[in-house]
Amino acid sequence: MKDVKELWMVLVFLRARKREVEGRLQEAIINLLPEDKQPEMPWDLFFGTAWDCPTSPTSHCVYDRRKDLALDRCLFCGDPAER
Repeated sequence: MKDVKELWMVLVFLRARKREVEGRLQEAIINLLPEDKQPEMPWDLFFGTAWDCPTSPTSHCVYDRRKDLALDRCLFCGDPAER
């Protein structure tokens, strides 16, 4: 039972760190975008993994899910998701 509790505590810690790192990444990405492409809220960013993007700092397309519900225009390269 002690092992399960310790694993649970590790999981809680890792989840908190993940949220912190995601927040920092969102802020860094937003600061790289021109003002007219910046999302209203940091959590509006959607980090794609399927499409390579030569101009994105993550090397993959990044979308604004509030302004672009279909996720078909990358904030960096502008390419549609369905290629």
